[in-house]
Amino acid sequence: MPNSDKPRAYTMEEIREQVLEHCRSQVEYWSRMVPEDTTLEERLGGAVFCVLSMRDGSCVQLPGFKVIPNNCPGDYQYYRSRGENWYNAKHDIAGSLHELFYRHDEEPSEAGRPEGEPPTDEAEASPGS
Repeated sequence: MPNSDKPRAYTMEEIREQVLEHCRSQVEYWSRMVPEDTTLEERLGGAVFCVLSMRDGSCVQLPGFKVIPNNCPGDYQYYRSRGENWYNAKHDIAGSLHELFYRHDEEPSEAGRPEGEPPTDEAEASPGS
């Protein structure tokens, strides 16, 4: 049965709950539904990757979200007076966080390999491939 209400924008509370529900579902999935031989690091990494994917807009149920610094008033002047760097509130870092989560020099397949063990195939052994 179609919704009889006129279409409208989601409220801030509705959006917040949808985002939190997505995060809760990732916690449940990665804590219970993955193979038992998955390490804690792999499970945590999977959950973080999924949450970053959602923030970046790669989740079917939700749009992407901006990720920008939320500076306190006076931060710019304070840090500048101390000769320190500050965060520019104009920089939206979302859009590719999930793609950048795994370091380029350490692919997920390398994360579980014991130190000093050689790569298992040529593609893995070739730097930059």
